[in-house]
Amino acid sequence: MTHADDELARLWEAYRKAPFPDALRRTRLAGKDAALLDFEIAGLVWVDIHKELDGRQVAALRESLAVVDEALPLIEDEYGASYFTDLRTMAAMVAERHPPGQAS
Repeated sequence: MTHADDELARLWEAYRKAPFPDALRRTRLAGKDAALLDFEIAGLVWVDIHKELDGRQVAALRESLAVVDEALPLIEDEYGASYFTDLRTMAAMVAERHPPGQAS
């Protein structure tokens, strides 16, 4: 395992234990339901931890990452911002494993 793998595993375990932010339930972030965005990113991170994402999944991850990037500065709830920052970090780590144009 590389240092990046260890860090992703650590973040994943912390994410699994963290409750979804109450302040963001039934909230839209950059036009997308916050809980659905969380579910999509977490699912793609999980797939990448256990096997490799395919090209369609990498594209979906990048789209979700763009939504989080747009929404993060607008999240006023401190816990919610921290939760989505950690989710964004995991998504970015996975996206870095799959540079644009790399065949999966």
